[in-house]
Amino acid sequence: MTLISCESDKDKIRRLISSDNKDEVVKGYYLIGEQRDRTFITDVFTNPYDPRISHHIKFKGISVYQSKMIAMKKITEMEPPSEITYKPDTAVVNFYYTWAKEEGYINE
Repeated sequence: MTLISCESDKDKIRRLISSDNKDEVVKGYYLIGEQRDRTFITDVFTNPYDPRISHHIKFKGISVYQSKMIAMKKITEMEPPSEITYKPDTAVVNFYYTWAKEEGYINE
């Protein structure tokens, strides 16, 4: 028996990043970064300091914050002012937030 999924990539990503499961959230932001998908930039800045850490074998030790900032690094192709680790860093978040605002992705 073969099952065919009708879920689009964007729908899959939306489902993953909206999940309460930290492993799914990390996977969603990983996919955003790999696809360089700018559609989800505003989502990156919803609770950008989320410290929850994945324990899934593929993403073990990666925090939600870290997955979001790595996605931004891939999207912007810009190095942040400091290394992106599992620990939330205001300088990194502000760096990418400023870029997103200047590019028109964030409206205040």
